[in-house]
Amino acid sequence: MAHRGVSSRCPESTRAGFDMAVAQRADAIECDLQLTADNQIVICHDTTLERYGHSGVRIGEITLVDLQQLDMGSWFAAKFSQQRLLSLEEMLSGYGSIIRLCLEVKTDELTESQCDVLVKKLTDSVCSHQLQNQIVFLGFDSKTMQHIRNVAPWAWLALNTHEPHQIDESALHDRPWLNGVDGNIKQLSKPVVEMLHRHELASLTFTCDSKDDVLKAWDLGVDAIITGDPEYACEIIRQHRQQNIAS
Repeated sequence: MAHRGVSSRCPESTRAGFDMAVAQRADAIECDLQLTADNQIVICHDTTLERYGHSGVRIGEITLVDLQQLDMGSWFAAKFSQQRLLSLEEMLSGYGSIIRLCLEVKTDELTESQCDVLVKKLTDSVCSHQLQNQIVFLGFDSKTMQHIRNVAPWAWLALNTHEPHQIDESALHDRPWLNGVDGNIKQLSKPVVEMLHRHELASLTFTCDSKDDVLKAWDLGVDAIITGDPEYACEIIRQHRQQNIAS
């Protein structure tokens, strides 16, 4: 899965990175959703655009139209200066039919009513594009994930966690809506992956950009590796398998 697109080679959360993910034949694109001031959904990881060269700009305080005027590529390299933020509608219409999308719902700074708006607009948009079978929903907040399940019984849900080693049988029992767990590779272990598989849940892991992390994820037997460079990750795995066959 391409983490915010091919974010090792292109500015994250831009069409350039998403197009490269398709070109690299990634199995999926992972990206993040934020709610704008006019209750539209935009593709961006951060709630502010500080890291992308726009000091003082907060997504929740700006309309979608104004946000899409901003250069979202020059911070990475000058040749990407024409890259702009994509709306959820652009993401779904441009990529939903050609590659699976893993949509991470960001609600940290939202009120309960704003969260309701985001979830409804998100699930309605997926349905209007008839992409129910192409979408994975990710999120760190259990309440939001359960809300998605209540609104959209068809949804495939994975809980993000930086502490997968804290996931145990009781945690799974308390979250019967789960389809998978997306855990930080640094904390993920074989017993956790095996426990998830015993419960017929998928094991995903983020963010595997180094050779060591890719090989650890492979050896753990996870179902999905989230990486900023799918082509590089696949080459690491290919070489690893060849070495094992040769030995």
